[in-house]
Amino acid sequence: MTSKYTKVLLIICIGMVVLLTSCNSKKAQDNISYYEPDMSEYVRLEDSDCFKGITIDELLEIFKENKSAIIYMGYSQCGNCQQAVPIMADIAKEKGVSIYYLDFYNEKYPIEDDTIVELENILDEYLMIDPSDEVKKIFTPHLFSIKDGKVIKSQVGTLEESELKEIYEEIIG
Repeated sequence: MTSKYTKVLLIICIGMVVLLTSCNSKKAQDNISYYEPDMSEYVRLEDSDCFKGITIDELLEIFKENKSAIIYMGYSQCGNCQQAVPIMADIAKEKGVSIYYLDFYNEKYPIEDDTIVELENILDEYLMIDPSDEVKKIFTPHLFSIKDGKVIKSQVGTLEESELKEIYEEIIG
């Protein structure tokens, strides 16, 4: 009886070790620092669990350390962002992935001019020209995927919902 009890206890312990190890490996796989963003102002967004807030410094670190991630840059007062975010969320939830969100107007994590310039240099080929001054700038919403520190797919702005969903599915994977 004791040996059966010992075997059952051993199997349970091994199962717990395997479970805990697999949970930690997912976290170690991303290895991206984030905070819980306030997504409450996105009025059409029903489930925001897939969004992980990042600072611009954390985004720059993703590039510098050759990491991979899905990035959304925007802000809740942007009308096009309001349209795009629920589409992103639905796809991310379906695929079981996180989207790292850089909120351009987050008062807790302000963006400094020198870091914007650094990010604009990295994203140069994905920037749009501002017609008011003919200078390339970051426009929102901007969703892109990074693999090994390089942007591989990108979408700036919005389109018809069906087109946007198709593009976002490609970006999110």
